[in-house]
Amino acid sequence: AEVEEQEDGKEEEEEQQPGPEEDEGEDEEEKGADKLISEFDLMLAEHSGDSVEVEDEDEGEMTPRRKERRKKKKKDKERKAREKDDEKEKEKEQEKEKEKEKEKEKDKEKEEKLKEKLKGGASGSIQMPPRRRAPEPRQRHSLNTDALLAMIAGGGGSPSVKARRSASPASISPSPSSLDDEGLGGVVAALVSPRRHARNKSLDRPAIGVGEYSPSQEAGTTAELGDLRDCPILTCLRFVIEQPKRASLTNSYRIPPPPPQEMWFKDYFHNRPHNTYIAQGVPEVDSVIVSICKGVGVYRILLYTKKASTKHRIVRSGFSESGRKLLQRLLKIIKSPYAGLRYKEAPSSMQDHLLKFEEQHAECSRFKFGVMPVLAGQSKEEDMFANCSFPDFDRFLGLIGDRVPLLGWKKFAGGLDTKRESTGSHSYFFEGNGNEIMYHVSTELPLSEADVQQIERKRHIGNDIVTLVFLEEGASFVPTCISSNFLHVFVVVQPISRDANGDVTKYSVHVTHREDVGVIKPPIPAPPHFDHSATFRNFIVSKMVNAERACYKAPEFARKLEASRLKYLQLIIRSCES
Repeated sequence: AEVEEQEDGKEEEEEQQPGPEEDEGEDEEEKGADKLISEFDLMLAEHSGDSVEVEDEDEGEMTPRRKERRKKKKKDKERKAREKDDEKEKEKEQEKEKEKEKEKEKDKEKEEKLKEKLKGGASGSIQMPPRRRAPEPRQRHSLNTDALLAMIAGGGGSPSVKARRSASPASISPSPSSLDDEGLGGVVAALVSPRRHARNKSLDRPAIGVGEYSPSQEAGTTAELGDLRDCPILTCLRFVIEQPKRASLTNSYRIPPPPPQEMWFKDYFHNRPHNTYIAQGVPEVDSVIVSICKGVGVYRILLYTKKASTKHRIVRSGFSESGRKLLQRLLKIIKSPYAGLRYKEAPSSMQDHLLKFEEQHAECSRFKFGVMPVLAGQSKEEDMFANCSFPDFDRFLGLIGDRVPLLGWKKFAGGLDTKRESTGSHSYFFEGNGNEIMYHVSTELPLSEADVQQIERKRHIGNDIVTLVFLEEGASFVPTCISSNFLHVFVVVQPISRDANGDVTKYSVHVTHREDVGVIKPPIPAPPHFDHSATFRNFIVSKMVNAERACYKAPEFARKLEASRLKYLQLIIRSCES
């Protein structure tokens, strides 16, 4: 009897629990009823003109299975949306990588073309297109198309300067190389237009080459505008060759003095009562240090950030606040964006670090410039850094500086070792008009036969901003052949004439710099030729000093300086906190 009662109870429970088919049927019936109700509500709304808001079904009224289905649908939609976003991001990354690869291939092609040009000039000087002198304006009307066509068909070599001066326009015959480079349009323009230039459209006078140079121009008369036909620097990406300007060659060039500046921390803070605070809660991309010093009726504030060190002076006898409250009030007075931050007082040991920071980041009167010789046919930096000295290079070095021993050297050393002579025994130094210059001469730095790259030499010259390149006669130079993130300006010097004893008496000077570097004074005269004299030395020194100061304002270099300032400030904060 007990077994029969248990079986009857189980049958009743099974009848009460709906099966899966019955549950689905009930769900369909509920959905159909919901649709009918909503349609009926819409019909009533249309008839009465009122708007009816259809409310979502409460989750409490739904069955557990319907709730699970809804959750699964939501998860599936979210997963599909994520997959689509991931696919789009992958496609964008692939497109960017393809574009970068295309740019790299273009750069490689251009570099290969430049290397081929350099290889072509390895046996001697690079062959430039022969010069064509434009006819006089009075004679140009006598030209006609028949004469031009006959002249082009005749071919022949390029006439000399004297022959071109005496020859009539119809007798001038261009060389085949000039026809290959510029075509018929270039020949016609060279013969007809007296104001035509091949490489610089801004010039408005005929070019004057080395053969047409006269000593009267160097005596003070205005020189004609020159072009870049005799320039030993080959054009390349990201670098611009400075054009010679119409200018008179003066007897002397004035070396620019260092700009006037105040060393605030050294004069008003160091070894005097003051307070220094470190900002708390500042993001890692910035570090802020504030120093406050009270004088007689004045408060001085030094605010150090990654961008600059700003100086503020508040004339006030005194404030009721002190400590951090005084700091906040002073920052609000000068309207500083760092006024709302939390600050912690720094230890007194920080003043030595801040003094060194001020000395290193002040407007500098000390410079270090690289100097390296380049021989004919050299196009790789490994070959250039492995060069040894030769008489012409030594004579030029003696003009721009004095050879000094490094052991025990007390003046500015430019990062060279003055205790153990690990960076060589001698170097070249120049001092003038308040400036101290130490040259990093590649031939004076240690040479390692085992090291092909000559890292010890490149470590100094590659970290300079301005480098002077001395070219052997017949050599050429490509700025991008030296891989460096710091080198922005190259001053290229090359001998062009000698005396009876074989000593160099005249040099040509050209300058190339990165595109984002501004104007560098003094301008290069036309023609860019200088005698072996103090005037030439002053021009070279003033050009390099102004070049480094111009590089500090370039956007790319300004970002590097900002990053170095930030790292230095972070090191100061960490050292004081530890």
